[in-house]
Amino acid sequence: MLPEKVVTHLQMTNASQLRPARTICGLVVTPVEDRAGQDQALLRSVHDRIAPVHRWSSLAWSQRQWQDWLSDPRLHHWWIKLNDGVIGWGCLREHSGPEVELDTFGIVPEDIGHGYGGYALTLLTQTAWTLGAHFSFLRPRPN
Repeated sequence: MLPEKVVTHLQMTNASQLRPARTICGLVVTPVEDRAGQDQALLRSVHDRIAPVHRWSSLAWSQRQWQDWLSDPRLHHWWIKLNDGVIGWGCLREHSGPEVELDTFGIVPEDIGHGYGGYALTLLTQTAWTLGAHFSFLRPRPN
């Protein structure tokens, strides 16, 4: 039996390294326009549906912690939509360098297992490169 290999991060140093997932018709990512205002309640609701599956510590955040995180100008939040309905959410974090990290990503539980996540990750990775990234990375978090 081979020992389990633990991946602590994935990185791309060039957009051409992306191996895109199969296209899902009707699946798009769109910016969260008003994350501190009107969209905040929906963003929190989607987060709270996704977070238990991944045991995110942010599920226990106070309203103040949530607002502080949403007001961080380095964060870019994106709805994951299928046929105009929100099925998930992703957040890209700009670092110095310029580096862009996929900070947060999830699909609501009832839509897991349909191939949406792979294509949503493809779209978010492409978006990271449009933000001017010269380096894009993801740090998988263990469950």
